[in-house]
Amino acid sequence: MAGLRIPQEYQRSFAEIRGLDEEQVQEFVSALESESPTVNRADLHTRVASNVDTIARSDLDRLLDTLVSLYALREGMGLGIPDFAEAVCEAMDESGAEELRLDDEVERDLFKARLVQLLGINSLDTSAKANDLQYEHERTVHGPVRVLTDIRPIFGPDPENEPESAVIVHTLKISYHEGRQIKEFFLALDPEQVDELIGVLERASLKSESLKRMLAGTDVSYIDGE
Repeated sequence: MAGLRIPQEYQRSFAEIRGLDEEQVQEFVSALESESPTVNRADLHTRVASNVDTIARSDLDRLLDTLVSLYALREGMGLGIPDFAEAVCEAMDESGAEELRLDDEVERDLFKARLVQLLGINSLDTSAKANDLQYEHERTVHGPVRVLTDIRPIFGPDPENEPESAVIVHTLKISYHEGRQIKEFFLALDPEQVDELIGVLERASLKSESLKRMLAGTDVSYIDGE
């Protein structure tokens, strides 16, 4: 299928999926199926790793990152799982990478069936959709938000004399994603504006708790990002 290619950074993961034995696949799938939907990928990695003994943690983390990306890609392409798995197989054939080459129809069918199984886990499908909805914005925050606080002195006519007074200035630093780039901006806040911002965020937190309680009385599950 035209338009689908396997980026070089993911080629190792596809080769590892191909190289898993049946015991490893079943243990991996079982661990994934036992998980609840989440948008916290680091937490997902830790929980899955605690239930998988046959795959090294570094390999497991790489497999999970690739798998989550595949769920999001399939959703974006609007393909059913079998058709998407076939498109992935075609992309592997067209990659030219020796480690991705499927030698014959038997191996191709085996890999495709394995991919269909890995892409059919409901909790991961829901997680991928939740992650897509949560971050469907022009810009999303990257990493922790920081507030830098400093004192700025005010000097009199003679700068050799000690400052006559000072102001306290807070600088809010936010790093964010814009497309594939990570950018940042800084906002100066006075103490009164800090108090206003705290109040707005506390109100947002209360609204979140209110909506969680509302969802608890329905059949709609809440996907926690923590």
